[in-house]
Amino acid sequence: MTWNPLKRSHLTTKPSSAPNLIASGEQRDLELTFARLQGLEENTRRLQKEVKKYSELVVNAYKLENKLSSDLANSPVCHNNTELRKIVEDYLSVLVQLEGSVQSIGTVCQRAVIDPTKKYGNYFQDMAQALHRRDQAISEWQKISSKVAKLSQGSSNIGRMATDIVKVEAAKKSLNDTTRELNSIHGILVNELPTFYCRRGEYFHPCLQALARAQLDYYGEMTRLFTLVLNSSTSYIGTSPQTKRSSMSPSSSPSKSDAEFQENVRKKLGAIKALSIVKPTCRVST
Repeated sequence: MTWNPLKRSHLTTKPSSAPNLIASGEQRDLELTFARLQGLEENTRRLQKEVKKYSELVVNAYKLENKLSSDLANSPVCHNNTELRKIVEDYLSVLVQLEGSVQSIGTVCQRAVIDPTKKYGNYFQDMAQALHRRDQAISEWQKISSKVAKLSQGSSNIGRMATDIVKVEAAKKSLNDTTRELNSIHGILVNELPTFYCRRGEYFHPCLQALARAQLDYYGEMTRLFTLVLNSSTSYIGTSPQTKRSSMSPSSSPSKSDAEFQENVRKKLGAIKALSIVKPTCRVST
């Protein structure tokens, strides 16, 4: 049997009460557990839906990045610029290496979260059926209890018929059987439903842990690959190769003081003024 997350919840009907048979404290505890299980079922459905959406978004984002890199590779701007072409080639290389990670995170989402969540959702249908049997037993018990009371009242006369006595005894036996069945169903639900709710973490913890590890591997690998691209790219367009190598050197400091910055600016301005294409400034005679 398949579980459709878009289908309405199974736990919709509040457990019936039987004041003359079930203690008010037990009834209250059962109703509280039922409300908690309703929230758990809703959260389970939401988790299954959101993880599926997340998996699809990861795949779609990867497809869009492939299209973006393909468009860049086919752009004349990159063809005519060596440095831009190198960046795009590195970008394409990263995407090729990430393909396995994208497939892996999709597989983990499906096998470690979506499939177990579907299986977990089937338990709520079993609970709903058990609660329905309890409600049916309560309804039957109330019906037979009323019948016994009516027969007992009618047969209290001194001249009662033997057939009336037989009917009363048969009704009482049926009432005892129904009471035992109701107490059995109620006892199982009172004991097992809170246990099921309290142990929800044992079920979902491995699922979410596997998802977190898959995300760590995926985003960690992505960060590593793109960091290599940034470290190897020659993004200082318009500078000399020697300046590029110097700026990429691990020993170079990423930050400079204001005095060093101003001195560097003065040197560059001096180098620019020394170029033959720059005319010296002249004073306008008055």
